[in-house]
Order: sequence, then C-alpha cells, then structure tokens
Amino acid sequence: NLAAFPTQMLLEVGGASLGTPQRVTFEYGIRFTGAAMFPAVGATPEFRDVQMSVNVAGHGCTNDITLFRQPNPYMLDGPTSWLSADLRVFALRPGDSQSGRTLSTVSPDPLAYLSDFITACDGAPVGPMHLFDQIATDQHDSRLYLGEELGGDPVFNFAIARVRYRSAATTATDVRVFFRSFTTAVTSMAYATQTYPRNASETLPVLGASATDVLTIPYFGVSRATVDTTGDTVNTKSIPPDTVAPNDEVHRYFGVWLDFNQTTLRYTDPGDGVFKSIQDLIRGRHQCLVAEIRFGPDSIPIGDTPANNDNLAQRNLAIVESDNPGPTDSHLVVHTFDLRTTWPQKTPRTPRFEERGHLFAATHDVRGHGHGAELDELMIQWNGLPEDSEVTVYLPSLDADAILLAAARRSGPQRLERVDAHTVRCLVGDVSYIPLPAPAPAHVAGLITIRLPETVKVGERYNVVVRQVGGLPRYVVGTFELFIAVSTSERIRPEEERSLSVLKHIAGTIKPSSRWHAVFQRYIAVLNDKVRGVGGSPADISPSTTGEPTGGPGTKHDEDAAAWRCRLCWSLVLIMALIILLLLILLIVASLS
Repeated sequence: NLAAFPTQMLLEVGGASLGTPQRVTFEYGIRFTGAAMFPAVGATPEFRDVQMSVNVAGHGCTNDITLFRQPNPYMLDGPTSWLSADLRVFALRPGDSQSGRTLSTVSPDPLAYLSDFITACDGAPVGPMHLFDQIATDQHDSRLYLGEELGGDPVFNFAIARVRYRSAATTATDVRVFFRSFTTAVTSMAYATQTYPRNASETLPVLGASATDVLTIPYFGVSRATVDTTGDTVNTKSIPPDTVAPNDEVHRYFGVWLDFNQTTLRYTDPGDGVFKSIQDLIRGRHQCLVAEIRFGPDSIPIGDTPANNDNLAQRNLAIVESDNPGPTDSHLVVHTFDLRTTWPQKTPRTPRFEERGHLFAATHDVRGHGHGAELDELMIQWNGLPEDSEVTVYLPSLDADAILLAAARRSGPQRLERVDAHTVRCLVGDVSYIPLPAPAPAHVAGLITIRLPETVKVGERYNVVVRQVGGLPRYVVGTFELFIAVSTSERIRPEEERSLSVLKHIAGTIKPSSRWHAVFQRYIAVLNDKVRGVGGSPADISPSTTGEPTGGPGTKHDEDAAAWRCRLCWSLVLIMALIILLLLILLIVASLS
C-alpha cells in the first residue's frame, strides 16, 4: 500500500567520491498504492497512526504519520510544497487582464475585480482552460510589486486559492480560507498561534506578532474597514458533494487583495508603538504567502507545515535577477529572511496524510552526537549554482565563532568560513549546512548574499532552496526558494531602482532597537552596490512609497532636474531669438527687393 522511492542524493562536497568524509543527504518520495492502510469507511475513530522508518546503511530516522479518510477540503502542493499548485498570485494595472478579465481603467476597484473573478471561477467548469489554471505558476511570470505604482500607474496584487473536496453525499459547510504573508522569506513555517492567530470567534485571521515584531499579516477579500463587522464573505462558503461522480473533486475558489504595497495606516508596530502601513512592516522584496483552510472538523496540529498538511498551501515569492554581462557588483543577489530556532524544544511532530501526499526525509550524520547534533540548521540546496559563487549569510543575533564551533563538532570537511563576528561564508557544493546555536527558541533575522561568477550567461536560471531542519526530532520546519534569473542591466535596472526606492523608505521606519535594523543597513548597502553595478546612481534614488525613484526636494536628483529645466528654458529662449532674427532678415530682404 505504500511505496518509497529515492529522488536524489546530495553531497556537501560537490563531485567528491563517497569515500570523502561528509554528510550525505538522501531525498525520498512516497506514494500510496492503495487505501488499505487507511481506516475503513465509517470506522471510529476516522484516523490511524502509522510509524514510518527510513534506514540507509544502518543510519536512519523514524517518525509517525496520521492517516485520515474522512472527507475534508484540501489543497495540493504539486511538485514543490513552497510553490503550491493550488495557490497562485498575479498583479494588474488598470487596463491589464488576467484570464480574460480586465481591471477597469475608469474605476479600478481591486476588491470589486476580485469578487467578480472568484464568482467566475466558481461558476466555470473544471478543465485545463479554467480561469484559475490560466494564472502563471512560474515565479518570474507572476511577480508582485512592493511599490504602489508601476510606470506611473497604480498596481494591485492578488492571490487566489483553489480548494478541493471529495464526497458522495456530505456538504462541507462553513469552509473558510485565511490568507497571510510573512514579512519576508521565512524558514520556519510551522503552525503556531503566534504566526497563525485567529480572532476570538475563529472566523477571521488577525495580525501575527511577537512582543517586538510583526510576524504575519492577514489579507481579505472585502474591505479591511468593514471585515470585522461583515466577515470575509468572499472567503466563506459551503462546498457541495458530487452526487453524479463521487470520485471526482469539487473545486471552490477563494481570494484576497494583497494590499501590502498600499500606504494606508493599518497596524501598530509592537517594536516602537507607531501606527504604520502594511508596506512599512514588510522586511524584504518578496514574502512567503500561506493560505489556510479553516474547517471545524479538521483542525491543524501545532507544528505542522505546508509541506505536510494539506490544509496549508504556500506560495514563495522570492525572485532576484542578476546581470550578465556586467561589472562584478551587477552579479549580486541578496535577500532577507526570517527564521525561528526551535532548539532546545523537543516536542515531537506528527505529519498528516490522506490518500495523497509525499514526505521529505533527510538523514543526518549520527556520528555528530552531542550539543552540535541537537541544534537547528539551515540546509541550503544549491541545485547547480556555480561552485565559484561567493555566498555569505549574515545573522546579527548569532555568533559566527559559535556557528563554526558547532559545525566542527561533526566529522567531515569544514565548508563554512568566518567573515566577521556575525557572518559566515558557505562553500558551494550540492548542499550546505549552517548550525544555528541559539540558547533558546528565538526569532532570528538574516541576510543571504550571493555573488555569481562572471561566467554566468543571460537566460540561465538557478533555484537555491533554503530549508530549516529542526533540532530534535530532525524534520524540516519550513522552506523558501530563491529564484535567480540571469538577465541584462537594461532589463533589471528599472526594477532594482524601484525596489531600492521603496526599501529605503521602509529602512527609514525601522528603529535602531529592532532586530531588523542591522540587517536592513547591510541590505540597503548591497542593493546600492547592485544598482551602481547595473548602471544606476543609488545616490540619486530617494525613499518613496510608490517605487518610482524620483528624487524629492533637496536631493541630488532634484537638483539635476532643476538644472535640466533651467537649461531647457534657456534653450527655448535662444530658439525664439533665432526665429525672430530670421524673420527680421527676411523682412529686410523683402523690402530691398
């Protein structure tokens, strides 16, 4: 009833033989070949716990999974859990279209557009040309915008989720979908009340925050001004059974306006008590978006993630472009990320599976017993990134020497190097591991910087996958993907300048006491280098909320614009003088003749 199959083997030292001491990671997929392992129809209880073990040459891991047979709404991941096939995003300007539906140029109302789009999706027959399936899944083709304008026009971001249901007779009532984004790319997607909070009646998502940070931001299909009173009617519905073909899925659609690029004041920042816009609370160019099915009979256990629970779907939004040909700084790829260490917490998890799904299982070098083996780790899978790329990871709240000491406690080659007190360099292979020596569970802000070699070529694409592996037990608590597209300066410069403009604005709202302050200072410095590398002038780009990098009063850009206007005026005066002189000459010639 269950088949396991290896998908790949990953080495820390790329191209090395298995005789080289190092950690070897095996990735397996699993496939259910029948339903005999699941509880019988009508059985009580409607779930069954099963222990799963993986063993390779005497080394392995064991975990429990819970199998459910009861009909519940669900979403599917597809090939990768962080790019769910059932959660998609797109952006529109007035006059733009998605799936044949155009955003009005006369009165571009994003919520009205969203409601009409969802209604059309629910009413369309299932098929390969369904409106939902026409939404691009490629990260590059479905990018969103942090600035509220694009080319001088307002730009609106949207997210749509498809929820599936199989039942012969029972209607799933009061099915809700909650949409949230983390403030940047994150490695810890584990379900927790701090990051996935609901209101008292559990009918709406609310802001996720710690004592010092906003962690997750909720989004809605109706106005934020009225949602507490009316509820999110776009994202609350019943799903009927399919009485004609009980084995077929019934699909219903849910969606939100992702208004993180808007400047309306919305939430109080717990770090400084200041009332801010959602844009001011964002901590990176792209975020991790999660859709959560809230269905009463089917609760989500604490610790589950989008990778192992079909009530959660993740859409990773991190896309960064590198220039080629171009100077070295144009090859910079940089992104913020957030993680939460779990060590020394040792609460076990239980992943859930129904009659579908897969499992990622990573073994670890059991010879590394002791303190170092219990730590959380970042597991970075390079997926063909050139080995001469220079990669650094900046973690200002962790000590680089402690990271290297923890790495040295296990056998094998040392693939990390110290750069400064809080920065380590990774040597690229198939996979790299960075221990996270935090004395207690803590939120850690970070910055990953990749400098590609000059040998990369236009059109090349790389997918760097960053996972966080929990201390004990060993399991993946979250994943994000950094998608790198090699392009040209002419193509990427406008977007880099727009991003820098908005991020400079956000940086100005972050207090020095924030854990993000040091990260953003370095982030802006690297982005300045990149803009300079692609032919721009970062000094001329002033902070803005629109993403249109036009300088304000007193900036060098403003001074240059004033000088240009002055030169234009004098040029017009000179042209007029020449025209008048020419007319006088013609009159004199005419009178003489």
